[in-house]
Parts: sequence; C-alpha cells; structure tokens
Amino acid sequence: MRAVSQSFGRPKAGDLFVLTAPCEPGEVVQAGGVVPTIANGVPVDIQRIHLLFSGPTSATEWTAAATCIQTLSPNAELTYTVYALCAPGA
Repeated sequence: MRAVSQSFGRPKAGDLFVLTAPCEPGEVVQAGGVVPTIANGVPVDIQRIHLLFSGPTSATEWTAAATCIQTLSPNAELTYTVYALCAPGA
C-alpha cells in the first residue's frame, strides 16, 4: 500500500485538490482510494468537499481529485490522503 498526503489548510469555495499515489518501480496499481480529513472544523465541513475522480491514471498510479463547494469553517484544516494498492508487475 502506498499513500501520499497533503495539507491544504482552510480551502475556499472553488479550490481544486489533485493528488497522485505512485507505485514503486516494478509494481502495478491494483486498486486505490482517497480519504479527506478535516481537523478543527465542524461536522458539516466534510460535506463541503466533493470527490470528482478517484481511479488509476496509468498502470502505476492512482489519482484522486476533489473540489471545495463552500469555504470551510474558520479553524478547519483539510488533509487529503490518496492510497494506491500496488502489486508486483507481471
């Protein structure tokens, strides 16, 4: 399992987030996913982040993209983590 995380601070409406988790050399991607985490926010903040795409963008990468449809609460901080499940290539 490979993971890439990035903090985006307090996103504003219209912000776009794109992150890619690559496999190691000699591996191919089998599956993947994404987990947005919001610290110091309010419960409704997570509903303001909308997933646009999560899937393989090559044989060795998993990419996820999302957008913020409404500015998060004043103290909210978004961390976006993309995962790639990789296996040895044939």
